[in-house]
Amino acid sequence: MQPLAKYLFLSLFLVLVFSGAHAQAPVPDADLNAFYDQLNAYQTARYQPLADLEQLRLPADFSGADLQALHLGERQIVRIDLVYSAFRLNPAFSQRQLNLSRIRNLAGLLPGLLQDETVTWTLVEQTGCTSPAACHDFFHGFVVYADRRYTAATSKADIDSLTRRLNTLTKKLAKTKPTRKAPGKRVACNFPWSRYTVRQMARRVSRAYSCKRREKQIVKFEMTVDRKGNTLGVALTPTSTPLC
Repeated sequence: MQPLAKYLFLSLFLVLVFSGAHAQAPVPDADLNAFYDQLNAYQTARYQPLADLEQLRLPADFSGADLQALHLGERQIVRIDLVYSAFRLNPAFSQRQLNLSRIRNLAGLLPGLLQDETVTWTLVEQTGCTSPAACHDFFHGFVVYADRRYTAATSKADIDSLTRRLNTLTKKLAKTKPTRKAPGKRVACNFPWSRYTVRQMARRVSRAYSCKRREKQIVKFEMTVDRKGNTLGVALTPTSTPLC
């Protein structure tokens, strides 16, 4: 064998070995079924995609080239909806087996997808079509939602931005707080009116309570009145903190 031929043969052998070592191993049936059984599922007349995330619709016959539109180097998958219809033309048809096959194909193109706990999976069964012609206009396949990929730098920038907004909001609240006043509200009282005025009752309290301290303080007292509103007595009640 000529040296050039040996070199080409060795290069081809190394490429095949390297490719085989990095090929995605098929997902075992037991693991795939366990993954499928824990998925969220709901029914709807017709699937309506979410509007707040970037989405890519992968039809039933999707290929790896279709996934390039997601630009997964800059974005990350956050949610995957597997959409299908409840209508069955053949009663023996197994929707579960078809869904398992589709999930296996998608996982083969995106290694580690089934192990990524940050991705939310949902099974969506459409009930709004009851014939092949009507179901033809319905979407069937995967709807993949992606968001920007967060790194340490982007996370720090988001935290800094949120901190600045909170500081600005705190300053605004501090300025508006003194101007805000809660409206007063009358409190209903079922006791009869006393024949003594507030000033007269204040004098009685002042005579009964003697303290050398002149600063303002709160004094608690109990006043008993009869049915006609006459004051029968005033008794001071102790506070939790001695005032004098």
